[in-house]
Amino acid sequence: MTADSASGGRRRTFVSEPMTPEPGSGSVDAMARGEPGLPHTFSWRGERFEVARVIETGKSQGEDRGDVYVRKHWYDIETTSGLRMRVYFDRNPGKSGSQLSRWWVYWVEK
Repeated sequence: MTADSASGGRRRTFVSEPMTPEPGSGSVDAMARGEPGLPHTFSWRGERFEVARVIETGKSQGEDRGDVYVRKHWYDIETTSGLRMRVYFDRNPGKSGSQLSRWWVYWVEK
């Protein structure tokens, strides 16, 4: 699925695929606050990416038996190659086949 984005001719593509953080590349500052440490480098579809900047962050909440909790942490990022992505950390991941992933690429904008 693709859609025109608001940024002049760029195309946003929904992917919803797991990504693999590079060990030791997570943000220590975020982890010290009890949040997931957005990895500075990660692999997706066999390619290595580096985060150049974080454009926006957010959280999705869920409810269970009257309690509200943070379910996902969202990050709109730009990579050093100029690719824009929305990635997220799933606090309560389910199993996808034999794979258990917490970090996901949600959409990519080229």
